[in-house]
Amino acid sequence: MRDAKLENFLANTPAMRGLAYRMTGSASEPDDIVQEAWLRWQAATGDIANPRSYLLAIVANLCLDRAKSARRKREIYVGQWLPEPVADADPLLTTQRPDHAAESADSVSTAFLLALERLTAPERAALLLHDVFDFSFEEVAAMLARTPQGCRQLASRARKRVREARPNPPAPPREAERLTKALLAVMQGGDLAGFAAMLAQDAVLVSDGGGMKAAAPNPILGAERVLRFLAGLAAKTGAPKPDDIRLVACNGAAAIALADPDGGFQLWTLEWNADGRLAAIFLQRNPDKLAVMRL
Repeated sequence: MRDAKLENFLANTPAMRGLAYRMTGSASEPDDIVQEAWLRWQAATGDIANPRSYLLAIVANLCLDRAKSARRKREIYVGQWLPEPVADADPLLTTQRPDHAAESADSVSTAFLLALERLTAPERAALLLHDVFDFSFEEVAAMLARTPQGCRQLASRARKRVREARPNPPAPPREAERLTKALLAVMQGGDLAGFAAMLAQDAVLVSDGGGMKAAAPNPILGAERVLRFLAGLAAKTGAPKPDDIRLVACNGAAAIALADPDGGFQLWTLEWNADGRLAAIFLQRNPDKLAVMRL
């Protein structure tokens, strides 16, 4: 016998997980959130005209409920916090909007997810539901139990703060991929001068070791400081061989994975600016966060 309620839930599960990932920056929490959403969906009674908005409203509000505890965890986290990386094949990246592929890809970039961390949880929810998941402000208001005008204001403040976090527009996706492949060749060839030439003068490096791997306690600002930090890290871990440096598809873009001598690896997700220079390196070394990549 056909179970319409189950079919509706399964059809919207990728979008629910995608929203939860963007709200939390965690690759593991979306499963728990979707499981709780299933229990609430089963308990729902009456005719639900729009299952997608109903289910994503459940997920958004579950994420809002978790926001305070998540903020406390960030405050006691050792060193810099970066979102958990996700391979491009993972359905966590979906928005179910194939006509907006470029926007969907940028909405899971490390730079964008970090910018979302600057927002309040309601600002994050309003921005994502409207700008990424394509709900009207009237729909968002019903989902978050606020007024449409209030949701417009939340999203407006959120966009402003995201622009402040990313003041320079990123390179288009195809150009960013080409530049990342060029950087890979430079790194495999051990061309330090070539690497330095690709860095923007105001480049920033953020490294996340989670207290388990060597990482900088604060962001590294400026091309010269970034180069010194990477040289020092290579001296500690050993310079990787060319075969130990490879291209991977991660968070909607090409990234670079480097094998570590201890059998682990580090992941570089990158932000290229419109001038074709490397504006940001997000260096993930926390083995717990890298486990989901299964490289």
